[in-house]
Amino acid sequence: MAREMSIVAREKKNIPFVMQVISSQCHRNPVALRNEINKLVSLFKDKMQIFVAYGKCFLHVGTNYLGVYSLEDLNCASILIGGDSEYEKMSAGTYFLTPYLAMHWKEYFLGKKDNSQLDQKSIKRLERWFEPIERIVKINIEPVGESENILAKEFSSVINKPLIYHSGNLEVLRREYNNFFQAF
Repeated sequence: MAREMSIVAREKKNIPFVMQVISSQCHRNPVALRNEINKLVSLFKDKMQIFVAYGKCFLHVGTNYLGVYSLEDLNCASILIGGDSEYEKMSAGTYFLTPYLAMHWKEYFLGKKDNSQLDQKSIKRLERWFEPIERIVKINIEPVGESENILAKEFSSVINKPLIYHSGNLEVLRREYNNFFQAF
C-alpha cells in the first residue's frame, strides 16, 4: 500500500510526512513484521506521531504505543475496496490482487524474478494452491498501470481462474489518515 498511502499523504499539502515501507516479505512472517514495526516505532515515537498502515491480519503485531495510530480494517484488499463491509460482499471464493501483488506475484508466490518464465512444476504448485479459489479480483486504483493488468491476466491464466477487475478507492486510507490527525 505504499503507493496508495503516498497518494493520500501528499493530498495534505501543508503537512510533511516521512514514509517507511517494510518489505512485503514480512507479510509471510508476522513476527518479522512485528519486529520491524516495533523497531521503527521505538526509533521515532518520541519524535513524531506515527501512522501504521496494515490490516487486522496482523493484529498481533503489538504496536500499542502512545502516539501510534493503526488501521482497523480486515486486510489490504479490504482497505483498497472501501472497507470490511465491501470486502465481505465479495470475498467468498475470491482471491484479491492488489496493484502491488499483481506486479510482483511471481516473486511473492514463487520467489522468482518478476520477469522469469515459469516451469511446469511451479505452475502445478500454484494450480493446487489456488484450487479452492473461484475467481481472482484485481483491484484497480487510479492511475492503473497497463502492466498491472497484463500481469494479473498472466496470473489468472496460470492458475486457470477467471479474472474480474474491480475499481478500488482510497477512501478508507483517507478516512483513517484524517482520523489519525484528529486523534492527536
